[in-house]
Amino acid sequence: MEERKSNNLTIAMVILLILQVVTISLTFAYAYLGRYDHNKASNIWSVMWHEFIPMVGIISSVLSLVAGIMGMKENKVLGVLLIISFFVSAFSGIVAIGSHF
Repeated sequence: MEERKSNNLTIAMVILLILQVVTISLTFAYAYLGRYDHNKASNIWSVMWHEFIPMVGIISSVLSLVAGIMGMKENKVLGVLLIISFFVSAFSGIVAIGSHF
């Protein structure tokens, strides 16, 4: 029973890490490639940022931080990677917001 529980936690941590990598990549793509013409999103990066990237990024960051802290008992490497990804996600959000001012 205990082995299955830790296996499920490891799978959840891997899924959250993949989600974090995707949202961080999309945030950096918006920061460097996003364009606005006449105060409207003019390419796909800006449209995605405007629609869902910040919300998904915030939710996945909080979940990954909690899962990283909880998962430190089971898998230290994934736990540390998830905690680091929280800070990288915050940095990418700051870069994305600052890039358009």
